Amino acid sequence: MNSNGMTPYQAPEAAGSSDLTANEVPSEQPKVFGIIHIVYSVLGGLKALAFLGVYFAMGALMGQMKEGLKEEGIDFEVFKQIWDIMGRWMLIEGVVCLVLGIILFIAGIGLLKRKMWGRNLSIVWAASRIVLLIASLVVMLPHQNELQELSQQMNGQEVSGMGGMQQSMGNLPSIIMVLAYPVVTLIFMFGSTMKNALRKG
Repeated sequence: MNSNGMTPYQAPEAAGSSDLTANEVPSEQPKVFGIIHIVYSVLGGLKALAFLGVYFAMGALMGQMKEGLKEEGIDFEVFKQIWDIMGRWMLIEGVVCLVLGIILFIAGIGLLKRKMWGRNLSIVWAASRIVLLIASLVVMLPHQNELQELSQQMNGQEVSGMGGMQQSMGNLPSIIMVLAYPVVTLIFMFGSTMKNALRKG
């Protein structure tokens, strides 16, 4: 206000700009990812419990299955070799999925509350999921041919060395699906929109 009691002229553009900055609505990205995180973590937890359930159930029923498999003409010892490989994988996968599901669930709550630690925990989850998927592929790929040959042997089929390669190629779509959400999560968590929304929250 000047000495005459008049308010100095202010350009409309400047006034509008200051109001827009003060009243800017934070992005809904944290809320969206928070909800998806929680849903994804619950589904992952159910998958983990299913794997662990199958693992312990098979361990308890293995002795009872021996006679039934023999009656069907299936070599029990070969079947047991297959299960030894698959069972170890199911146990590890089940435990890992359960732990990662808990981490993702907590991260989702953090994002819903617009907490920066929710973003940080999301990055930890996504990076861990990608690393663990690669590690599981490295560990399991050498066993693909063995599993395929044992399966063919168990069913009385001619053993073919190409089965493992075909199985690996068949798993490619599921691998891409597993990688998709962690990669998308990393892209958005490192984006400026997410960081700004959490700071304003």
